[in-house]
Amino acid sequence: MYAERLEGPVSGSGNGKGDDDGPPVFPHLRIAGCSACSRYLIEVDMARDARAVPEVDELVALPLDLYASDQGLTKVTPNLMGF
Repeated sequence: MYAERLEGPVSGSGNGKGDDDGPPVFPHLRIAGCSACSRYLIEVDMARDARAVPEVDELVALPLDLYASDQGLTKVTPNLMGF
């Protein structure tokens, strides 16, 4: 059960709130987090970017992992780099 979904594209500042004027860095990636178990997954929205390669995009999305970690979440399954 995902009690909380941290949504929205991560902005150039990496804060997910779109505070800066630049385009979103990862418009097709989201953090799906569970407040009950404090775990999260990175979701890749293939409908937003049909060229996405989930294994590669998750590696590039390290700022999302750092943000989720700052929120007290732990990743369900580490990516190929071990994050």
